[in-house]
Amino acid sequence: MKPLISTTLLIVLLNFCLSGFSQNTKTNSIKLNDNSTNNTPNATSSPNIRSGSGSNSAFVGAALIVGVSQNDFNKTSNGDVGVGLALNFMYNFMGTDAAPKKAVNVMLGVNFEYLYFGGKSNSNNYDDPAPYNAITNKVTTSVNSNAYSLLLNSRVEFFQLPVKPFIEISGGGRLFNGNETYTIDRSQKSGTILPSGITFKPTTKTDSKSLQADFVGTCGYGGGLAIDMTKKVRLELKVMYMIGTKASYIDKDSVKIDPITGDVSYNVIKSTTDMLIPSAGVSAFF
Repeated sequence: MKPLISTTLLIVLLNFCLSGFSQNTKTNSIKLNDNSTNNTPNATSSPNIRSGSGSNSAFVGAALIVGVSQNDFNKTSNGDVGVGLALNFMYNFMGTDAAPKKAVNVMLGVNFEYLYFGGKSNSNNYDDPAPYNAITNKVTTSVNSNAYSLLLNSRVEFFQLPVKPFIEISGGGRLFNGNETYTIDRSQKSGTILPSGITFKPTTKTDSKSLQADFVGTCGYGGGLAIDMTKKVRLELKVMYMIGTKASYIDKDSVKIDPITGDVSYNVIKSTTDMLIPSAGVSAFF
């Protein structure tokens, strides 16, 4: 009887141990599967797919520009050189934060340019008639030669490095405009007294008119370097060669202003309008 009882107890104890080992094995298997699931890469945590919330898909920029006359334009205008400002917007079709950066980025945008080619001015002073001759008038007549451009730009940018070379083609329209500005500044002479009952306030009156305007087509090509300053800001150095059709414009060297009457005289000349335009500016991504 005792051996039977001992054998029975041994079998029960062995079953208990085996069942415990089986349960532990199942539990560990579940934990291993959980860990395997948690370590599986997904679209959110993958380092190769980033959120597009900080997308560098577009930028705006501003630059100082110089317009150097070329070919017939240079000869006819006696070497005109303009200085001014350019504002631009570009959209990057390939290089956003929502996908890995490409070796080549393609951009399309618009560019506005203003160039000042110079001019002449003359000032003349006269007093109001007595007894109001304490009031003096300064009359300034100015004649300026300007150019305004609106262009469509296409850019190809190479190599996503801190210094990126790029090439551009550009086309659009350019307005050559010569205008006359007439300004009268009225003021009271220092230390003078006006007649009793007369009140006076200094005033400035300005009037302007267009003397000569001509709209022409222009297109060109060029390139430059984009230099990263921060993740969102970079320096851009660029040179464009722009071919322009014929335009009529004021010969600024021929402008004459009568010192007494302020009457203006000038000559109008005509030529093609090719220019070499170097620029330096800053752009910011958003």
